[in-house]
Amino acid sequence: MLSWLETLKARPRLCMMLLLAGALGMRLLLLPFRWINPDEGAHLLDASLFLEGYLPIADFGSRQPLYVLLLSIPIKLFGHHVLASRLIPILASVGSGWVIYLLGKRFFKEKIGLLAALIYLYLPIVFIWAPVVKTEPIAIFFCLTSVYFLSRTFSTVLVRPGWLILSGIFAAAAFYVRQPTLYLPITIFIFFILRRDLSRSNAFYQLFLFILGYLSVCVSFVSFYWNRISHSELFFSQLNPLNLIWNRLLHLFDALPEAQQITDTSGFRFLGQSMDVTIAAWQDSVIFSLFIIVAAAASYKAIKAVKEPHQKVAFLFMTSWVGFAFVLYFYQSMSRGFYTQYFTELLPPLALLAARFIYPSFREIRANTLAVAVISMGLFYFLYLLQRVFWQVYPGLAVYLLFGCLFAGMVSWRIFERDKKRVFLIVTLIAGFVSGAGYRGLVFAGFLEIVALLGILAIVYLLVRYLFAKHLNSKATFRAGAFVVMIAFIVTALYSGHLIGPRYESIWSLYSLEKTVHVLKKSGDMNDDILSGGMIWTFESGFKPYMNVTHPTEFLKSYDQEFQDSFIEHRPRFIIKDGYTHRKYQRYWTFIDDQIRKHYNLLTTVEGSFYPIEIYERIDRAMEFDIQLSKLTPSHSL
Repeated sequence: MLSWLETLKARPRLCMMLLLAGALGMRLLLLPFRWINPDEGAHLLDASLFLEGYLPIADFGSRQPLYVLLLSIPIKLFGHHVLASRLIPILASVGSGWVIYLLGKRFFKEKIGLLAALIYLYLPIVFIWAPVVKTEPIAIFFCLTSVYFLSRTFSTVLVRPGWLILSGIFAAAAFYVRQPTLYLPITIFIFFILRRDLSRSNAFYQLFLFILGYLSVCVSFVSFYWNRISHSELFFSQLNPLNLIWNRLLHLFDALPEAQQITDTSGFRFLGQSMDVTIAAWQDSVIFSLFIIVAAAASYKAIKAVKEPHQKVAFLFMTSWVGFAFVLYFYQSMSRGFYTQYFTELLPPLALLAARFIYPSFREIRANTLAVAVISMGLFYFLYLLQRVFWQVYPGLAVYLLFGCLFAGMVSWRIFERDKKRVFLIVTLIAGFVSGAGYRGLVFAGFLEIVALLGILAIVYLLVRYLFAKHLNSKATFRAGAFVVMIAFIVTALYSGHLIGPRYESIWSLYSLEKTVHVLKKSGDMNDDILSGGMIWTFESGFKPYMNVTHPTEFLKSYDQEFQDSFIEHRPRFIIKDGYTHRKYQRYWTFIDDQIRKHYNLLTTVEGSFYPIEIYERIDRAMEFDIQLSKLTPSHSL
C-alpha cells in the first residue's frame, strides 16, 4: 500500500489522471439517478429548435448562442435523450478540474494544483450539479481556460500576444455561454490596472491584446446577427456584453425602451424569488464550501512570506476574481435572486487559495501528503454518507460545530505537539463551549444563521490563536487557522450530507419522465404541442413547445393581452400540470384552468416525483382519435 502511494507521489501527472478518472466515474454513476431540474428541458429545447432551423435570439428567446450550439451536439448524435445531453456539463466539470490543476502548478507548485483539483472535483456541491444541464459547468471551464492562458504571462515581463489573445477569446466564449461571466473581463481589466510589477505602457498593451481577443468573438457573433435582427434589438440584446449592465441600470430608473423591457414591473427587484429563499441559498452555498472559504481566507496570512513575484501576482488576481464575482452575484441576489449553482463559479479561485493553505498543514504531519489527502477525502465522504443515510435527523449547526471542535482538537494534538496534551484538551473544551453556546446565543439574538456561524468561527480563531501563542512554541497563527479549517471541514461534510442527494434542487424523477413520455408518444405525434411548466416532457418526447416558447418564464415576465385570444384560436394538444405549470403561467392561470375544465380530458396521472404529473389532452383531438378507432371496428346490425 505504501509503495503504491510512493509511486503515485513520484508521478503527480498519473495521480491527476486517476483523480480525473475517479471524478468522471462518480459523475457517470450519478447520472441515471440524478433527478431533473426545471431548467434542463428549456435549455435542451433551445438546442432542439436550433437543429430544426430556428435561430436562437432572432427566432425565439433562448440562452446564449454558443451554449445552444454546444448542447445541440449530443442531440444531433444521440437524439432527444436528457442523459446523453448531460454528458456535456459532466465533461466540462471534469475538464475544469484539469485546468485547476494546471493553474495550481503554475501559480504555486504541482502538489498544490493536485490538492486544489481534488477539493474542487469531489466537493459535493460541485459533484451534484455536474450532471445537470446548466450553463455554469461549461462557463466555468471556459473561464478557467481563459485564466490559464492569462497566467502564462504572470512569471515574465515579456509580452506574449498569443496567450493574451487566446485568454480574451475564451473569456468571450464564457460570456456567450453564460452572461454573468462578465465578471471575468472586469476582473482582468482591474487586475492590469492594479499590477505594480509592470510598467503602465506594458500593462495597457497586454490589456489591449486581451480586449482584442475578446472583441474578436463579440464582433463575430454581432456580424452573424447583423442582418437577422434589427440594430436596436441587437444593441439591447444579450449578444452585447455591456447590455447586462446598462439594461439593469435603465430598468432601475424606469428608462428602458418599452420594446426592450423584459418585465412589466419597475423598481430594483424584479422577477424576484422570496428574499428568504435568496438568503437560504447563500447560507447553503457558504456552508457547502465552508472549509474552502475559511482556508482561502487563512491563506492570505502567507502572502507576506511569498518571495516569488508571480505568486504575489496570482494572489492579487484570484482575490480580484473572487471579489468581482461576489459583487456581481450580490447584485443579482438583490435584484432578482440567487441559487446555489451560481456559487460554484466562485469555487475555482477559492479552491486554489485553500489548497495553498492546506498543503503546508499536511506537511506538518510529516507523512506522505498523498496518503493524508486520500484519508481526509475518505473521512469527508464517510461523514457525508453517514449524515446522508440519516438525512432526516438534523442535529443543527451547533452540534456540527461541537463535533468539529472535538475533531480539530484531537488532530491538532496528534500532529503538532504531542507533549502538550493538556493544552489541547483545554483548547478543545473552550472552543467547543464557545462554538456551541455562542452560536445558539447569536441565533437566539436574531442573527442570521450564516452570520452567527462565520462570527463564531472568527471568535474561535482569535481565541485559539491566543491560547496557542501563550502555551505553544511557534506558528500560533498558522495552527489556529488549521484548527478552524478542520472545524469547517467537519461542518461542510455533515451539512452537505444533510441536504445534498440525487434529488437536490430537482423536481422530477427519470422514472416519471419515462412514463410521461410513453403516454405522450402513444397518444400524440411529433407535430403536437405541449403547454407545461417543465419543458423536459416536450424535449424528451420530441414534440413542440407551445407557441415555440422554450422558456415559460417569458409568460411570467409580463402580461400579454393577446395570449387568451391566441390560446382560443389554437389550443395546445396537451397541457401538463407538473407542479411548475401554475407558477410559470400564474398571470393567466384562471383562464387556463377554465379552458382545461371545458376543453380537456385528464389522460393520466404519473406519480413518482415531488408533484403528480397530470396529462390533459384536448377533447376534440381525443374525439377524432375515438372516431378513427370506430371506423376500424366492424359493426353488426341485428
